[in-house]
Amino acid sequence: MTLSIDNIAVMLSVFRYFAVPAADQPRVLTWGILGAIVMRLLFVAAGAALLTRFAWTTYVFAALLVIAAVRMAFASARGFSGNDSAIVRIVGRIIPISGDLAGRRFVAVVDGRRMLTPLAMALVVIELSDIVFAVDSVPAAFAITRVAWIVYAANMFAVMGLRSMYMIVSGAVDRLRFLDRGLAVILLYVGVTMATHAWVEVPTLVTLGVVTGVLAVTALLSILWPARR
Repeated sequence: MTLSIDNIAVMLSVFRYFAVPAADQPRVLTWGILGAIVMRLLFVAAGAALLTRFAWTTYVFAALLVIAAVRMAFASARGFSGNDSAIVRIVGRIIPISGDLAGRRFVAVVDGRRMLTPLAMALVVIELSDIVFAVDSVPAAFAITRVAWIVYAANMFAVMGLRSMYMIVSGAVDRLRFLDRGLAVILLYVGVTMATHAWVEVPTLVTLGVVTGVLAVTALLSILWPARR
C-alpha cells in the first residue's frame, strides 16, 4: 500500500496530460484495477516459482529493489510526461489517437476511422505503468514473506484500495515534496533486508515500524518545507 502512493502521483499526471474529466477518472481506474489484478497474479506466480526453484533469485529481487530505490531517490521529476513517452508514440503508430474525448467512450469513429480516445490512452498508460510498479512491489512483498498467496493478497488489497485512495489523497500528493525520497529509503531498507535475510532475520513488526516512521517523517518534512509554487 505504501508504494501505491507513488502510483497515485503517476495516475494524477496521466489524467492531467490527457485532460480526463474528474467524473470519468473512476471508470478508467476501475478498468485499470481489473487489468492490474491479472498482471499481479502473473508476477506473483512467476516470482514464487523462481524463488522456489532458484534460491539465488532472492539476491536478484533484492538488487531490483536497491536499483529502484536509487532511481527513485535521484529522479528529477515524478509522474508522467506524455511528450517524452515512448508508450504514446508506439501506440500512436499502431492505432490512431483522437484528441476528442468522445463522451465516455474508449474508441471513437472519426472520418470513418476507428481511433483511441484520450480515455483509452490514459488506461493504456496506467496499465503499463502498473507493470513497472509491480517490479518493485512484488519483490518487496516477497521480502516480508515467501507465502505466495499472502503476497498476492497483499498486492490485491493495495490495488483494490488504490481507487478509493486516489479519490481521497490525489489532491494532496503534489504537496508531499519528499515522497520519492521516503519511498526510496523504504525500498533500500527492504532490499538490504532481503539480501541479508540468511544472516540477519528482521522481525515483521520492526519492518512495519520503519515503514511507518519513514512515511511520518516524509509527511512532516513536506509540511515544514513545502515546495515553492
